[in-house]
Amino acid sequence: DLMFLEAINTATHHVYYGTSINGLKKLKTLKNSNIANPKLKPNQMYYWRVDAVHGKTSIEGPVWSFQTQ
Repeated sequence: DLMFLEAINTATHHVYYGTSINGLKKLKTLKNSNIANPKLKPNQMYYWRVDAVHGKTSIEGPVWSFQTQ
């Protein structure tokens, strides 16, 4: 699972995910702080980001990464 702490006073989060830091695609829109991964390939680097949405304003989060074995 990809997990994160929710931003304060934020009802919605957009989760982006991909194998290229410049090719992240929206995976899901969440109203809680837990998400199940798509199927992972072995020996692959993955990148992900969570944006906090405050009304009509979206605040882009940092990009995190991990590598599978």
